[in-house]
Amino acid sequence: MSTEKPPVVHNEIITSDNIQGFLETENGLLYRFERKGNSQQAAKENDLALLHVQFYMGDSLIFDTKKINGNQPVPEHIKAPVHRGDVKEGIMMMKPGDVAIFKTTLEEFAAQNKNPIPPYVKNGKYATWKIEMTDIKNQGRNKG
Repeated sequence: MSTEKPPVVHNEIITSDNIQGFLETENGLLYRFERKGNSQQAAKENDLALLHVQFYMGDSLIFDTKKINGNQPVPEHIKAPVHRGDVKEGIMMMKPGDVAIFKTTLEEFAAQNKNPIPPYVKNGKYATWKIEMTDIKNQGRNKG
């Protein structure tokens, strides 16, 4: 019996350069909701969002918080977007139960984060986040 694991096959929509079906914000963030939750509570600045996040550069998975954090969501303090294509803008559009894919060009991502594009990633590809919001903790309401 082989102990070799099969290669990981990522969802084509996530890693593809095809942006058909994506919408674009005024600040250049591409987005597409995969699932809409039932909650009416939208994320606002200063809330604490609980998220599952997969982050890709091109077709390379950089991290998956479900794997890193034992299938538990990670907390993210919601702040206003600060640059073009900032994923924070997308998180502020989400509600608990939502799953969305956000994309910005790697060139834009690298310039804003002052990091070079890794050599294994082809130019023209996207920085992509697949985010599931599990809950929102309203910082004003939840203070004891």
